[in-house]
Amino acid sequence: MIKDFSAGYYTAEMSTFRLSSGPSIDRETYDYINEELYRGYNLPVTMRAGLDDGYVIHPTGQASMPSCSIGLPQGMWDNLQKEPEDGPMNMYFLKPEYAYLFYKGEQLSSNVYDVPSRFDFFDN
Repeated sequence: MIKDFSAGYYTAEMSTFRLSSGPSIDRETYDYINEELYRGYNLPVTMRAGLDDGYVIHPTGQASMPSCSIGLPQGMWDNLQKEPEDGPMNMYFLKPEYAYLFYKGEQLSSNVYDVPSRFDFFDN
């Protein structure tokens, strides 16, 4: 199922589905990542759908999905230039140390105030 891929990622080949909302992965995979791979960290599951141009996403866990599967909304499929009908895809889960850095970076960027593009005091 989930295999070591590199210093920063695990990988898994997952069946793909189109969802009206999402992203979501099956509950079994979601729980395995939280309980085994992210043990000791308080992090959301963090993954990529493709390495080069894939989104970094925080999927929810869905009990109604088949084992080892992912569902993405149509907009994400459009950006990936793939369709769920193309078959299983390799998905990449960030290892906890990298997921932590990414998560903290997201928190910092959401707390940054809008900075003016120019400062009026330079124009005096």
